[in-house]
Amino acid sequence: MPGDYGWLAETAANSKHAVQLTAGALIADAVTLATLELGADALPYYSWEAEFSCGQDGALDGLAGWFDCRLADDIRMSNAPVSAAPLNRPQAFLPLKRPVAVRAGETIRATVMARPGDAVIGWVIELPEQGAKYSHDTFNGLLLDREALLRVEPQRVAKLNARGRARQRVLSYCDGSRSLAEVQALIEQEHPALFPTRQAAVAFITHVLSQDTGP
Repeated sequence: MPGDYGWLAETAANSKHAVQLTAGALIADAVTLATLELGADALPYYSWEAEFSCGQDGALDGLAGWFDCRLADDIRMSNAPVSAAPLNRPQAFLPLKRPVAVRAGETIRATVMARPGDAVIGWVIELPEQGAKYSHDTFNGLLLDREALLRVEPQRVAKLNARGRARQRVLSYCDGSRSLAEVQALIEQEHPALFPTRQAAVAFITHVLSQDTGP
């Protein structure tokens, strides 16, 4: 990577990536990191640990994660690269900054931490035989400029931007009796210049109402 863009390596190494892996990409057999129950209350913080044994010599690039979901009885679905019929859905890849050479039989210890509310993931990879430890987290992968940092200053006076004002107007029509179509019609009638196109208005209103209103 050219010197002027070297900083991107740090960002890439602290980011979660979507990948499409096959079984041949795995250097160790998969282990269960956690079992989660759909519909259960989410905790503010999770921390999971796992230990692997390398099945072959090779280069360790990072951790790959996927899901195996039991829908009912023997009905399951998974995007695992080792699945006989995987879903066409990418796996999550948590990288190392640089590949590390490992040998067959070598132990890999991994800790994965997550704060769902903040969309932050951290991962630690340890190689005991080498005495090596690597730590990464997605917070250090954020691309923050001065303006973004100023927005989270506790002393800053918060003012709605154009998107916030649009969201406020959409929600102001939600009085518990109007349908989505009625809210959309009112926005188009009373605020025709709020969105550049009707398609943009429909997409925004649908998104707001799906996120900020109940059934």
